[in-house]
Amino acid sequence: MPASLEHSKNTCKNSMSTEQSKFVEEQPEVIEAFKAHRKRHAEVLLAKRKIMEEARKVVALVTAHDSCNELQWEHEDVSEADNKLLLKYTNQDSEAWFWQFNNVQDCLQEAILQKCSEVNLANYRYIKLQSEARQNTELDQARAKAREKFQAQQQQPKKPRRGRPPLKKS
Repeated sequence: MPASLEHSKNTCKNSMSTEQSKFVEEQPEVIEAFKAHRKRHAEVLLAKRKIMEEARKVVALVTAHDSCNELQWEHEDVSEADNKLLLKYTNQDSEAWFWQFNNVQDCLQEAILQKCSEVNLANYRYIKLQSEARQNTELDQARAKAREKFQAQQQQPKKPRRGRPPLKKS
């Protein structure tokens, strides 16, 4: 087969494919399925971002816990003069502040554990949404139906034109 015929055959096939693709993508069912597909994809991305958002909160709480620990131990060996100043300006001595920071650390530890469970929950939601999105075949089914519709239209015989019939060549 000559190269020019092969090329024209491929071009015809490609134009048919382009025509079919355009027809398929313009079908209302495909458009609606595609909108739903995009919405699911956006929800998956949002869930993925939520994991890191919650994880950053854990990091902030751990940093606060560490800072509190450092401050707590600064109140272990306080001079008598500094202890008097603390008592004068805060109504609590260094021993009281030591235990205040200890209580704050306990609260932060509980908050860290709670936030870690929220990270775990966010991760579970992400995995679930991702799995559901992968299992959803609505868009593929809508496109397959539209392709079948296109093929059925192509198989129908061409209707004769109105007016004079074409001249037969003898």
